[in-house]
Amino acid sequence: MTQWINILNEMEKSNLHIPCRRRHVRSLTWILAAALSVSLTAGCGMIHDEPCPDCPLEDSSTDIHVDLHISCTSLPGDMSRSDSEGHPEEDPDTAAGYDLEYAVYPNQLAFYIFIGGDEDARLLYYNDDVSQPTDSNMEITGSDGSYTVSITIPRTELESMLGHTLSPSGDGEVTFRMIALANAACGFDRGNPYNPAKNPFYDIYYPNHPKGIPSIPGKTTFRDVIEAAEAFSYRSEDLYGGSESNHGEVATGVWKGAIPMFGSMKTTTTERALYNSQPYQRVDFGEILLLRSLAKIRIHDRISTAKGSFPRLHSVRLTYDVQYAMMLPADALVYENGRQVHTCRSASADAASVELNLPFLSDNQRYLIGYIPEQAMTDNMPELRVVIQTAPFAGTTDQTSLDSYDPILPPSATRDDFEKELAEKTISFTVPMSGYNGEPFTWGKDVLRNHVYDLNVEYGDGSVRSFTDSTLPLFSGNRR
Repeated sequence: MTQWINILNEMEKSNLHIPCRRRHVRSLTWILAAALSVSLTAGCGMIHDEPCPDCPLEDSSTDIHVDLHISCTSLPGDMSRSDSEGHPEEDPDTAAGYDLEYAVYPNQLAFYIFIGGDEDARLLYYNDDVSQPTDSNMEITGSDGSYTVSITIPRTELESMLGHTLSPSGDGEVTFRMIALANAACGFDRGNPYNPAKNPFYDIYYPNHPKGIPSIPGKTTFRDVIEAAEAFSYRSEDLYGGSESNHGEVATGVWKGAIPMFGSMKTTTTERALYNSQPYQRVDFGEILLLRSLAKIRIHDRISTAKGSFPRLHSVRLTYDVQYAMMLPADALVYENGRQVHTCRSASADAASVELNLPFLSDNQRYLIGYIPEQAMTDNMPELRVVIQTAPFAGTTDQTSLDSYDPILPPSATRDDFEKELAEKTISFTVPMSGYNGEPFTWGKDVLRNHVYDLNVEYGDGSVRSFTDSTLPLFSGNRR
C-alpha cells in the first residue's frame, strides 16, 4: 500500500502548480489511493469514522489533517458579496481584467484557528506569512481570490489544549473558530502587515496598528485577534484613484491594489473524524467567505439614444469626506460567515473632502465605477456630480459613429474655447447619495461595506430633468 501511495504522491506533485486545480487533483489521487487500499488489504474497508483494527500501522498518522478554504468568490465565475440575505452579484465587473475587488494577495493572507466556540477560544494554529515556504505543516494552493490551505497539526498539541486524548471512535464534538485577513496593505509590497517581528519597517509602514496581530498558541484568544485587527485601517485613495480629469476616461491605472478583506467562521467536527484524519482523508473545515471593506458604486448610462449619438453620460465626480476605511466591520466579534453587514463602521470625517473622477469600466460598457469607505449619508455628502453631454464637441467627427468612451474632450486650442464647449454642450447635476430633489433613494442612511450601489441615469428631452426613485426612472438608486 505504501508503495502505491508513494507512486500517487508523485502523480500529485506533477500537478502541484496548476492554479485552482490542486484540490481536485488531490481528491482524485487519494480516491484512487483509497480504492487501492480496499483491494490490497483483506478485510479492510475505506476509513470514514470508524478505525480499522486490521489496517497496516504504517498507514496511520499521529497528526490531525485539515483543509480550510478561503475565498472572495462563490461559484466559479461569480463574484460573491459574501451574502446570504438576498444581495446577489449578478454581473461582476471583471470584463476589463481588474482585480481590485476579487483578488487575494498570498503575501498578505493570514489565518488563525482557535479551539472553542466563544470569544475566549484559544489559538491552536496560525500562519501570517503563507507565501513564505517556512512552515512544513502547511500547503497553500489556488489563485486569484480562492485558496485552499492544507494544515497538519500534531495530535498531541490539540489534545493538550482540549485537556484529554481524542477518542478514535468518539462522537464528542470539537468546535473551532477561524479568522482570515487579506490584503491588509492593499497589495503593496511593504513586508508582513500582521507581524512586527517579521518586518523591520513595521512601525513605518503600519503606524495605525503598530502592534500587529498577537499570535501565541495556547494563550492568544479569538477576542485578542479581533480587537487587534479592528485597529487596521487605510486611506481609500492609497488603494484606488480616480481618472485623471473629469472628462470620462476609460479606467487606466486607477486600480492600485486589492481591497482589504476579513472573514470569520465557526465549525464543529467529531473527535473520531479528527483522530482518523489522514493526509489523503482530511477533515474539511469549510470555506471562509471574505467580506470586502469598501462599497462599490456604479453609474449606468440608461439614456435611450442610438449608438454613438447624444445625449449621453459624459462623466461623474464622486465626493466624500471619510477618507479612511476600516478593515474589520462593525460587530466583528460576532460576525457570521457569509452574512452581509448592515451596521456602518465609519472612520471620522476628514477636514478635506476626497474627489474622485470615476472612470468608465471599458470602452464598450456604459457605466462608470468607483469605491468608497463606509460612512453616513447626509443631505449633501457623499455626492455625485453627473455630467451629460448633449451634442458633439466642435472638431470631433467620430462621436456620432462610434460608441466609444475614450476621453471626450473638446479638441480646442484655447482654454476659453475649451470652457465654452463644455458650457454649451454639457449639463451638470449634483446628486447626493441620500436622494435627489427631496426624494430619497432606497439606499438607506449609510454607505455599507461589501454592498453595490447602482445609480441609473436617464435623461429626457432637455426640458424634463426631474429625478425620481423607482425601478429604472430618470435617476434611480438601487442598493444590493
